[in-house]
Amino acid sequence: MWALEQLVSCKVRYAGEVAGSGTDGLVEARAMLDEAETTLKHLLALGRSSERLSLLGALMKRRALLAGGDSEQRRRALREMSLAYAEAFERSRTTAQPLGTPYPLANQLAAEIILGWSANNGQVIPTLLDALQAASDAQAASHTDFFSLSAIAECALLKALREPALDAAARQHVEERYVAALSRGITTRQLASVRTMLGFFRTLIAAEHPDGKLDEVSKQLGTLEQALVARA
Repeated sequence: MWALEQLVSCKVRYAGEVAGSGTDGLVEARAMLDEAETTLKHLLALGRSSERLSLLGALMKRRALLAGGDSEQRRRALREMSLAYAEAFERSRTTAQPLGTPYPLANQLAAEIILGWSANNGQVIPTLLDALQAASDAQAASHTDFFSLSAIAECALLKALREPALDAAARQHVEERYVAALSRGITTRQLASVRTMLGFFRTLIAAEHPDGKLDEVSKQLGTLEQALVARA
């Protein structure tokens, strides 16, 4: 079972790399996601865990990124991404960690924020942000690894992107929190995860707002990524 979960994870990540090689690569990447989803559905039929649901959320996140100009397909993938991560978060609540783990909730929020931009409908977001802040603070208080500490930075980033209002001052605020997490060290995979989140927003900004309305937000996300790569 663990090996199949890892296979799904690898296919989802590799689909992103393959998609960048042109039209043929995009077709191959989408086929790879179909294969991964089939395997994952069998795993979920056997048992729904936070980890498997997070994989489903990641798969839908990749579908949203690869939707291109098909706005309906992209938004459908974002809605499914939100639902998968929401259930993953609920299942992450345990006696030892009653507030849940920040990772799935942060990704649910990412989907909801982008959907809120296009629909002007983000009533659920403030409640989710409060829950993320509480979960992030709790995890950072008991864990000192990069992922746990960076949840504080992600929370700050998502609060700014909700408006969206990521200007230079807000970006500096987020960067300082990421730098604090970096003081504990970071692996290549962890850095890739942060860059994926930042790239996710930049790609979706370009897709949802080709009018250039959020160009400044995209620019600040790029500056943040460059600063983190330089410090890693």
